[in-house]
Amino acid sequence: RVRDLLLEHGARAAQVAIAAVNAPEQVVLSGPAEIVHELAAQLRTEGVDTTILRISIAAHSPLMEPMERAFDEIAQSVVHAAPHRMLVSNVTGEVMAARPMSPSYWVEHLRSPVRFADGIQALVATGADTLIEIGPHPVLVTMARTGLGDDPRVRLWLPSLQRDQRDTTVMLQSLAALYTHGAAVDWEGFDKPYSRSTVSLPTYPFQRARYWRAPANGGTSAGAGSAALDRLSKLDEPALADLLRGVEGLSRDELLLAPKMLRAFSIALEKLRTESQAPTPTSELLWRKSPRSSAPSPRAADGSWLLLVDQNGFGDAVAGALEALGGTCFRVRAGEADIERTWAEILAKAGALRGFVSFASLDVPDLSSPSDVDAWQRATLDLLAWTRLATSQESPPVMFWITSGAVSTGPGDIVRSPGQAALWGLGRSLSAEQPSAWGGLVDIEPEPSIVGDLVLALVDPDAEDLAALRPDGRYVQRLVHRDLPGSPAFKPRPDGTWIISGGLGALGMHVARWFARHGVARLILTSRRGEASPGALAAAGELRALGARVELPAVDVADMDRMAEVIASIDASGPPLAGVVHAAGVGVWSRLDALTADELRDSVRAKVTGALVLDALTRGRDLEAFVCFSSAASAWPSPTQGAYAAANAFLDAFAHRASAEGRRVHSLSWGPWSGGGMATEDRIAALENQGVRALTPERSLDLMSRAIAAGRPHTVVADVDWPRLQALLEARGRRPLLDELVASDAAAPVETSIARGDRGADLRERLQTSTEDPRSLLTTWLRGAVADVLGFDSPDRVPLRAGFFSLGMDSIMTVNLRDKVRRALDLRVPTSVAFNHPNVEALAAYLLEQLIAENVVRATAADVARDAAVAGSDRVELLRAGLDMPLDDQGDGALPEGEVSEETLNALLDEKLSELSEFLS
Repeated sequence: RVRDLLLEHGARAAQVAIAAVNAPEQVVLSGPAEIVHELAAQLRTEGVDTTILRISIAAHSPLMEPMERAFDEIAQSVVHAAPHRMLVSNVTGEVMAARPMSPSYWVEHLRSPVRFADGIQALVATGADTLIEIGPHPVLVTMARTGLGDDPRVRLWLPSLQRDQRDTTVMLQSLAALYTHGAAVDWEGFDKPYSRSTVSLPTYPFQRARYWRAPANGGTSAGAGSAALDRLSKLDEPALADLLRGVEGLSRDELLLAPKMLRAFSIALEKLRTESQAPTPTSELLWRKSPRSSAPSPRAADGSWLLLVDQNGFGDAVAGALEALGGTCFRVRAGEADIERTWAEILAKAGALRGFVSFASLDVPDLSSPSDVDAWQRATLDLLAWTRLATSQESPPVMFWITSGAVSTGPGDIVRSPGQAALWGLGRSLSAEQPSAWGGLVDIEPEPSIVGDLVLALVDPDAEDLAALRPDGRYVQRLVHRDLPGSPAFKPRPDGTWIISGGLGALGMHVARWFARHGVARLILTSRRGEASPGALAAAGELRALGARVELPAVDVADMDRMAEVIASIDASGPPLAGVVHAAGVGVWSRLDALTADELRDSVRAKVTGALVLDALTRGRDLEAFVCFSSAASAWPSPTQGAYAAANAFLDAFAHRASAEGRRVHSLSWGPWSGGGMATEDRIAALENQGVRALTPERSLDLMSRAIAAGRPHTVVADVDWPRLQALLEARGRRPLLDELVASDAAAPVETSIARGDRGADLRERLQTSTEDPRSLLTTWLRGAVADVLGFDSPDRVPLRAGFFSLGMDSIMTVNLRDKVRRALDLRVPTSVAFNHPNVEALAAYLLEQLIAENVVRATAADVARDAAVAGSDRVELLRAGLDMPLDDQGDGALPEGEVSEETLNALLDEKLSELSEFLS
């Protein structure tokens, strides 16, 4: 039919050619855009599905003729050889002869149609029964299967990579399929890139203990609850809808109990019940009044200070106040100095710096329009250059970044500068990367009355590294749980158009499906490559099958002119623009001391410039919502994510400012989503170790709709074990940001997998009131707690003197153990407690000492003597744990403390060092 169509158009279609035959019903036309559009329109009237491919050149058409000579010259410069393996030509669609290709072949390839369908037929005719696609997504395999249909000659169609799935997972699944179908696998080659080591098996008999959970019975579950049943809809549970789709066709006599269906219902209802009863994993950054009444001492500012001062004189005023308290201040105008030369001159005079205070932020653009972005980036790169020099010192100065109008401490205090708010994202990351040099972020009102409060914060800093100074005092930032209402959830109007930037990304597609299932008439999914993006056409087909009209324009969301064209097309053809979801983003993972200008630009362009462009083009329209997809990286310190955190902190502040202006703008700071997004599977696993759990797309979309309905400008949406995260953040110093969340977690009921008294009030009260020996009681509890942390099935597997690390404990587990101890005994113990007291006996002695000091239990003479003995053996226990010394049947070290001589320890150390040298060689 396509050939006939070209003949019908005669000379007008002379420049149009069949560029590819991918399958009997999949043909690509190439030529001048105007004529191709005309032909596509005619085919559509005949019921033929057509899609316009937006590409830069009309390959495989007569339009290639002008470049053929130049292309031939390049082909002539290449040495051609015969293929070493059988090759099927896309020019002829046949198996090629085993002779060298020629330059003329490649010129012909440039002009001729791609005979992909014929090539696949030729390949299968040779006896090939397993087809594997080498590429980023199974596109060619899909086309080949379309052409061959259910051809019995092909038994396996396999991908090598697949969008939104972990590369190694897809590779290994395909390898497994090959192996199980009889393919010969070179397992030595498979293992070659990996460093393997031989593991010595234990010499004692295997105990045949199970290390997996017994499967749950598939019986009925009591009390499903009507509220949960009401939420079980075909929209939110498509898998169950698929299971039930065929029920209407069954007669009464054909109805059978379907265990899988019942199990699916049970799982779904249990999930809904749990979610309906639990508070939502949502929080909000709020400000608490925290006055400081003390005044600095007369010489409180002694030492040298470097101040990047602003153009309006506030930094100069602070410098004067520091000098009045004995400080020596070096003032530099931001943006006006040769940074490295000036730094060297200052160090030559000062010797060492006590503090580095930047007021440069006060001069950065507010980021109110796209035209501000370049100047903001230049100012930010200058600040980072100064920061790198400061942190590179052997004894770096304490750093403070001062902003103004970057935060809102409450009603009436409006965010004036999202540009300065973005620096809070950078600063949070810097605090995690350079904790020893970090002083804090302080947002100010640049008024004379604030100078004294700021000077106090500089010369006598406390743990509050996120502060705001206002005329009525100091405020400190806290992340606080804020539940979302269950209903009514936001439901978009069906008679509207929604723009989803980054719409072909993993999160963008989840959002697009949600809108399509809610009946939205038209979806515009923007991306840089549009329909040329991997999987784009399949994604569009999926959304159209849900009833939405879908367009995939190839447009950079930061391009004002192109986005204006997109919105003009909406205005021209309707339905009217109803809302925006700004989900575009570029993940940049780099420490700030290595961050490049290009990395900062890429991260800022997608999120910041994109948001400003969308805002400029939609302001004044009656939108249902303007939703920004931010990241939890902007909410708490996240090392290596400085640029990304800055871009997301801008979105949060942008939403605050827009909301204060009466617009429906919402920023959602997401934790990781399972099933795609910026976080890879490895990243998700690492985050889970830190206590940050991934949310399912279904749960995330439910929370999105509820957050929009709640009307808050900014919501952090992340499922977090707050005590664990705080413990990791506080490994090198106090971080009060999460204090209220940790306190609320501690107040919540705590479940235990082995019922061993993990709840604080119970154990502390038992120690106070029980007639049982406190040491014995505490030791028994500790063995159970350690068994819990290590996943052991019984406390009996934890010997009293076995080193925690020889039992398998790692740094994350030590945090878990510390948290259990804190909750159980209501004691403030350091994160390093398991390192300093590395076995149950030593830790029990330490904890008993703390409890005696707090008058929870009374000391005896035996306690004091025994604790001294245990404390004296801590060094030996550390060595024993590190050297992996064996344990006897009673759980004591094979060498009792009295017999561990210095010579014995040296011999063991020599043995281990010899093993290490042998391994490294």
